[in-house]
Amino acid sequence: DRPIKYEVVDRTTMKAVATFEDLYAAAITPDEAAVVTLGKDGLHQYDLASGQRSNTTRLDRTGNAVAVSADGLRIAVAHRPTKDELEALPGLRNQKDAIKAALKLGQVVTIYDRHTLAPVTTLDELFDKVFRLEYSPDGKDLWIHAKPHTRKGGNPNPNQCYVSVADAVTNTMKRTSFPSLAQYEPDFRISPDGSLFAIGSQNGRFMEVHLYDRATGGMKDRFVLSYRIFEKMFTKAEFPSDGRLSFVFLPDGKRMLLTFGNRLVEWTYTP
Repeated sequence: DRPIKYEVVDRTTMKAVATFEDLYAAAITPDEAAVVTLGKDGLHQYDLASGQRSNTTRLDRTGNAVAVSADGLRIAVAHRPTKDELEALPGLRNQKDAIKAALKLGQVVTIYDRHTLAPVTTLDELFDKVFRLEYSPDGKDLWIHAKPHTRKGGNPNPNQCYVSVADAVTNTMKRTSFPSLAQYEPDFRISPDGSLFAIGSQNGRFMEVHLYDRATGGMKDRFVLSYRIFEKMFTKAEFPSDGRLSFVFLPDGKRMLLTFGNRLVEWTYTP
């Protein structure tokens, strides 16, 4: 919930073309014409060409995560819930104690019309603290990365987080969910053909990449980044790791590149 500074950087010149102070989240629209900002005074849209903030489309309600749909028509925002919103959720109806707890620790995700900011719908699920909202590049999914509050009971591992999936067209929740035990916010993305979902995780000392069937949520494979990989190398240059893992699928649909300290590791996940 701590506001930070955001910058929009021109990838050609590597210079900032827009700077925003004290924001909880921000997202560039797919046409790169505007920036959606989420701060203490609510949600606003800025035109990148003029640098002017739109006074006709604003939302006074704030939150801590925002995403713009692939077609640019919808904006998803993670909010602290109201009592009315919680009472409308099927899983919480007539449960006073659960609603009381959810008001303190839960969040809801609401979809808005980008041009009017009129609410379209609220996803029919209560979430833990949402750290990141992202629409998939193919426009099919809305990914909700959340993590239980440290005060929430029943969570045996404090690093446990998950990515829930909503249908970006119908705005309904799917049954797939992808867990992670990463110490930091995990990297996640889909394969070039859209059939696989990969997410960073950790098991004890070693970071891992877990590979799932995107449609069913079933795990297909995993890659463990262990220092043993380099034990028999002729030269052992230092490759310290801070516990953060990033990766990218290669266009051939067979390989992935992963970071490991100052190393770049290639994994052929499809023999």
